Amino acid sequence: MDSPVVVKTEEIVARKIQEAEQINANSEKKEEKIVRTQEEIEAMYIAQKIKTFIDMILASKSGTLVVQSIYPTKHSYRINDIKYVNECIKEYCDVVGVEYLDMYSLLATEEDLFDERFTDDGIHPNVAGYELLANEVNKRLNKGIQIQLKRDTDTNNEC
Repeated sequence: MDSPVVVKTEEIVARKIQEAEQINANSEKKEEKIVRTQEEIEAMYIAQKIKTFIDMILASKSGTLVVQSIYPTKHSYRINDIKYVNECIKEYCDVVGVEYLDMYSLLATEEDLFDERFTDDGIHPNVAGYELLANEVNKRLNKGIQIQLKRDTDTNNEC
């Protein structure tokens, strides 16, 4: 019998395939359908590989896992792919109970491109970008420490 997580993952992937088929059905140009299908397949492949990686880490049961989004890019033709993969990964993290950090929104402009203040090459964070990311990770770590301290305090009060 499949675990609830596996079943839920299959439902998410099936829904994403349906969404891609609807996009194709609404497309007027045959060439667009092929490009969109290829983009969806690539994005789904990447998302599935990340999910597999998450499962491997969770199976090792060594510590707490926090997953962060893929960063934006300066390449506008990749925006939808990145957003799609991030959406899939966030949904999967919700299903398996893993915290997801949305770094994409921190680094992206309103046009969903990598904000030039946080990158020099449009692909990787620069010093300012890494500082922004580090602050966000530190917030998560501090939150985790506070949760752990509360648990420790609660446990001590019960003794």
